Amino acid sequence: MTDLTTTNKFPCHIRNYRPDDFESYVHFHDEAIKQVLVPSRTLALTIAMQLNRPHYDPTQDLFLAIVDGKVVAYLDVSRETEIGRMVFDCMVCPDKRRKGIATALLNHALHYASETGIQIVHVNIARDNIAAIGLLEKLGFTFVRRFIEFGLTFADTPL
Repeated sequence: MTDLTTTNKFPCHIRNYRPDDFESYVHFHDEAIKQVLVPSRTLALTIAMQLNRPHYDPTQDLFLAIVDGKVVAYLDVSRETEIGRMVFDCMVCPDKRRKGIATALLNHALHYASETGIQIVHVNIARDNIAAIGLLEKLGFTFVRRFIEFGLTFADTPL
């Protein structure tokens, strides 16, 4: 896909991931999950593994929103061509939310899905992400399903 610049509420540049974006992409994740206290080296390794997963090409399937040379948002596409579906996962830096960036990323990715002939698009969002639910409904998405969540409390479990 070609590069795209948004002109909605907030100027940013949306484009496909490039290998030289790795450090900025890791830094974005590092900033986004500061509360989780994941060591930077572990985070970088985890992201590198995600970018190298089978049947995935980040130069086609990962879209970045760039402001002043920094990644401020991304939309990751998992292609499931065997069943004619794509699954989107998106995150916007907290201080850049509600500025039209997620909408621009979603529109960019929907155009990509359309170009590839995909008929179904699902978007993973947290159940309490009211802003994302509203945005997706505004774009014509409807609720499909809720994932089953599993948990384990170590204090109550013999190891």
